[in-house]
Amino acid sequence: MIKLESVSLSYADTCVVDDLSLHIHSGELFVLHGPSGIGKTSLLELAAGVSAPNSGRVLHAGKTRAVAFQDDALVPWLSARDNLLFALSGRFSLQKRQQQADQALARFELPPKALPPEMSGGMRRRLNLARAFSAEADMLFLDEPFAFLNERWHTEIKNELAQCCARGGAAFVVTHDLAPLLGTPATFAKISAAPVSPATLHFENDTP
Repeated sequence: MIKLESVSLSYADTCVVDDLSLHIHSGELFVLHGPSGIGKTSLLELAAGVSAPNSGRVLHAGKTRAVAFQDDALVPWLSARDNLLFALSGRFSLQKRQQQADQALARFELPPKALPPEMSGGMRRRLNLARAFSAEADMLFLDEPFAFLNERWHTEIKNELAQCCARGGAAFVVTHDLAPLLGTPATFAKISAAPVSPATLHFENDTP
């Protein structure tokens, strides 16, 4: 469903991803971990189509994508509800968008009329994730989704990931903390050093 073929990415003179191939299948949760500043986010952005490789190509079998970056990137002058509606523009009918937004607000316990600057950091994180999950996309890309959230929300995130995979989608998760995913069926891979390459991306058969 998500396929990277011999992709390379450089910023100025720094190689970040070097001739890497990766295939994430329908129904698969792919979890990438490793130290900070080693290329995890760059690889996720390549896989999501947010950035383009210098060489190689990225293929998507799914029709729709949703991304939740580590930085919330919320629209500060829009309410929580309007942030969700804006993110869903073009995906569903107006009635469906409103239904998805209201359900997400209730599920993530968010005040509909609150503006992002009025929210706590945890609330903004939940709104950021709610935007991605409410899209019901074929492909989910989440960068550090568990950061600054407690176990109550870790469980909700895992449920959403499971639903995505159960409906035949695929999910790509970047995290430095594997504890919330212990026991979760997934493909785990670790980056040991920069740049990300076949020599530094190590697949793990069992949950670490």
